[in-house]
Amino acid sequence: MGDFWPHDAIGWIGIIGPSLGALAWILKTYVKDPMDRLGNNFNRLEHTTDERLDNHEKRIYVLELKETESEK
Repeated sequence: MGDFWPHDAIGWIGIIGPSLGALAWILKTYVKDPMDRLGNNFNRLEHTTDERLDNHEKRIYVLELKETESEK
């Protein structure tokens, strides 16, 4: 351990730097991008859910009106 600093430190930086770059690419490709797509899908689903619930409420209202008219 006497002559560690200049030669070995540069060697470790040469190994760790590209390894961290590869890890960042893997995380971006397989974690961040799918999570972003999933978030976008949830946002779209939320908007369509609101529309579908509104339509459902209108249908129930119409059915209830028909039912009360038929009872009379």
